[in-house]
Amino acid sequence: MRTLSGTLEAAQKSMTYDPIWQVVLTPPAAGTTQTYDRTRVIGITHTEEPYSCKADIILNNSDGAATIDFEHWQASIS
Repeated sequence: MRTLSGTLEAAQKSMTYDPIWQVVLTPPAAGTTQTYDRTRVIGITHTEEPYSCKADIILNNSDGAATIDFEHWQASIS
């Protein structure tokens, strides 16, 4: 496990950034992929374990355009 000095940790926490990401979602059966970029993606959390991985992607759907249930879709995050 890595450790940081208090100074470095404080500097990392104080940094602000504007992430540029894109998410391509592929349905479990044949169908049309959906692509979202920084205009729609609000946040991403990702966890990896030895035999699995999971990502939670939060989309901005304030305009009601995304009407699909994306559970079990595969995601390519870049």
